[in-house]
Amino acid sequence: MRLQNLLPLIAIFALSPALLRAEPPREIAVGVMAELSGPFASVGEDCRRGYEIAKAAFTDNGIVGNYKVNLVYGDHQRDAKLGVTEYNRLLNQARAIAIVSNASSVVMAINPMSAARGLPLIGSSAHPQFIKNNPYGFRFWLNADVEGGALAQKAIEMGKKSAAIITLEEDYPLAVSNGFVPVFEKLGGTIVANEHVLKTDVDYAGIIARLRAKPSDLVFVNVIGDQLPVLLKKLREQGIKQQIFSTFSMSKKEYLDVAGHENVEGIIYLEINGEKPKFTQKLFEVSGTRLATGLNYTCYAGLAFVLEALKQNPNVFTSADLFATLQKIDGINLLDGTLYMKEREAQLEYLFRIVRDGQLVDFKG
Repeated sequence: MRLQNLLPLIAIFALSPALLRAEPPREIAVGVMAELSGPFASVGEDCRRGYEIAKAAFTDNGIVGNYKVNLVYGDHQRDAKLGVTEYNRLLNQARAIAIVSNASSVVMAINPMSAARGLPLIGSSAHPQFIKNNPYGFRFWLNADVEGGALAQKAIEMGKKSAAIITLEEDYPLAVSNGFVPVFEKLGGTIVANEHVLKTDVDYAGIIARLRAKPSDLVFVNVIGDQLPVLLKKLREQGIKQQIFSTFSMSKKEYLDVAGHENVEGIIYLEINGEKPKFTQKLFEVSGTRLATGLNYTCYAGLAFVLEALKQNPNVFTSADLFATLQKIDGINLLDGTLYMKEREAQLEYLFRIVRDGQLVDFKG
């Protein structure tokens, strides 16, 4: 090649030294946990969809800023012991620089480990002590006191003066019931029964008999996962006809089908508001539905929070580097606008939904 033909190339490289020393994106691992199998797999699928939407929306085939982000999944099955095992695997084998997880029972089990190691933990956890006990924790769910209190206030607004509660013995439902009771009583309501069920329970005859013996205006069935539709069906079939409040698990169509549409008609529950047009379009593309659940949205937003930090800081080498950046973020640039952070809590909106003719619709009453 003649010298005159080489001169333009020489000039380009001389003016662009960065081209000569360009480096591939730095690989970084982020642990993402959910119930990928087991009795709560349907709940975990909502969370997984949220993670995948965040990856598709905020990375270019996994690349964001200076980084190639590898999402490493952990299957905690909503079991605290398994959650700890998966947490250690993600840290020690995958070298995850942060953990994003749903399920209060799991988040609270790994919370002290996160605090001890200074590893950012982004949790869809309602437990009031989550971020209080861990300076490296960031909440992407409503505080259980807020959620329980909002349900209690809605019950009083509807004229319900007495309530019976059935609570699953698991961190999240227990915390929400603990938030419901004092607000309901403060507003003039009376708790006539406060029953608990275990994850292994299949016979609810005793509980139902006690509820029939102590009639109330409202039954708050604070149970999640596969037990919920079975319990709802038995309650209705055995004569519990009053208004029922329930949990975000009501968003699962398969649960409505198992319980029977006649048995879930009129049930009301509180849901984190993910009804954002661009987000629901992405949800439709990955799942075929535009009805966003709280976990769709919070798992999406929680992972987007980490990706936002990586985008802002090109010099993240350690968990400490990432945490320092996360602390400074007061707003996350999501598909439909900014989600604000305040004192390590995402400022989430919520709404109420009701079952009407087998469909979930917003409840304005």
